[in-house]
Amino acid sequence: MKVLLIVCLVNLWTLTWSCSSSADCSKLHVCFAGTIYILGKRATGTGLTGDCTLLKTEGQSCWVTGGSITSRPDHVIRHNLPCELGLYCKGIGLSIVPFGEAGSCTALGQ
Repeated sequence: MKVLLIVCLVNLWTLTWSCSSSADCSKLHVCFAGTIYILGKRATGTGLTGDCTLLKTEGQSCWVTGGSITSRPDHVIRHNLPCELGLYCKGIGLSIVPFGEAGSCTALGQ
């Protein structure tokens, strides 16, 4: 009985949060397809759909490249979930190959 309940909840979660663009999500979420894994010179994605995910909030870690946005993206974000509007990804001086400089979501003007 417990297994059936868990399976039902997982299916409900998938139906509720799956998306093919940010238009499928609430205004507080964007469509995020997860990390792209780098295999040699080739990247493997997670497909054409994603999950509705909240943008990163102040203080959360981010990648400087693509870590800041000026408007809510309509497309599926495939890598590097950005900071929420009004924040930018401020570099911390540490670069990690192949992702680039690590940073922290910071309020504009700081």
